[in-house]
Order: sequence, then C-alpha cells, then structure tokens
Amino acid sequence: MSKQNRRRRLGYDSVVMLFMIIIIMGLMANHQQHVKAHKIGDAIPMLKRIQFNEKRTEWSEVPYGDAPRFGLSKKITITGVAAILEAFLEAPKADANTDKYYEELIMQTKDDLKLAFSFHHPNFETPWITLFSKGTLDTATNRMQYQFLKRIDFLFIYHGDTIKEIKYTLDYYDENDESTYRPSTINNDIEVNYYWQEVIEKDTSTALSALYFISFIFGSLILVAAVSQLPNTQFM
Repeated sequence: MSKQNRRRRLGYDSVVMLFMIIIIMGLMANHQQHVKAHKIGDAIPMLKRIQFNEKRTEWSEVPYGDAPRFGLSKKITITGVAAILEAFLEAPKADANTDKYYEELIMQTKDDLKLAFSFHHPNFETPWITLFSKGTLDTATNRMQYQFLKRIDFLFIYHGDTIKEIKYTLDYYDENDESTYRPSTINNDIEVNYYWQEVIEKDTSTALSALYFISFIFGSLILVAAVSQLPNTQFM
C-alpha cells in the first residue's frame, strides 16, 4: 500500500474512531440519566434503624406497603412505639394500657428513643429523630412532662423521573397539651406523610445529545476535509 493510500486510510479510520467515541459517550450519558429513573407509583427504597438504651439496630428496609411511591402523596402511621420499649425492657407490674403502666416502662429507659431514615436515590440520611424523650419535672405542676413525636412530613422534590432532594419536618405535641403529661401518649400512632413537589429545570439531556451530535458532525467534516487535501502524488 502506498504512503498516500495509507494516509487516506488513516484519515478514514480516524472518522470511524470519532464516530464510535461519540456513540459510546452518548450511551454512557443516557445510562447515567436513567440509572436513577423512576415511574409514577414506583416504590422508593427506604431504610430505618433505631437507637435506644445505648444500643443501635442495623439498617432494615421499611415494609413495601409503607414505602413512599414516586410522585404520589401518601400517609402511613408508625405504630408500636411502646412495643419497642417493651421489647427492650422488663414488663411493668401495673395494669397494661394505663398511664401507670407506661410510666413504669419509661422509668426504665436510659435515654431517648430515636429513629433514623435513609434513602439511596438520592443518597439522603436523616439525623436521629427523637420519638419520645424521657421527660423532665414540671415544677409548676409537679408532674413529669414528656416530649412525644406527633407527625413526620417528608417532601420529595423531583424533576422528570429523578428525585433531586428530600426534606423533612417534625411536629411534636405542644408543651401545653395535656398529652405531654400522660405516659400513655407513647402508645399513640405517629403520622408519616409523603409529599411530592415537581421542579422545572432545563432539559440538559437534550442539550447534551445535541452537543454530541454537533461535535460529531463538526469533527467528521474537519477530518474529511483534511483527508481530501492529501496530495495525489505518491510519497517517496
């Protein structure tokens, strides 16, 4: 093969190589775009763990029926908060389901009962959320006053098929509420709400695809032009 033909062949090979690189980059970008994609109603993986009496549980998945659904508002309840204490502590001697029973149960606690949640897409983990605090003495009434969690609201901010951000707020029983003085309040359900908010962003994926296409065309034209300018005479 002559040097001229070899150089022409090299030019054409460069065009093919550029084309392959553009295709591969486009496929990679498309994969990255959809790796975290969701459809309306898809369950969002959600993990939880508990901290209580100087111990922590391992992460475990929230039951499928309690997991948030992409794009759909939903309300669930956390039940069995008192049952968590009963699993860690000795059974009180007082009659079950009475304030005295739960007071004896709470008196055995060494610290507050806390819960944390974790999500994979996007990577988000809450700090420890206090479900109830052991309580302090209200000197005005000479009664123990406790802190009980009443509601958790999660706000999922999303664009298209991707979750961009997760926020949450906590609502505790008001300190003037009689419920804060009643140990049996620990047996109340905790409400958990999942809310969704869509945000409008520029379609960067379309712009990126257009950029790849333009780069390919422009690069191809340059290489083809370079090959066409090769001299027709044979190199020595």
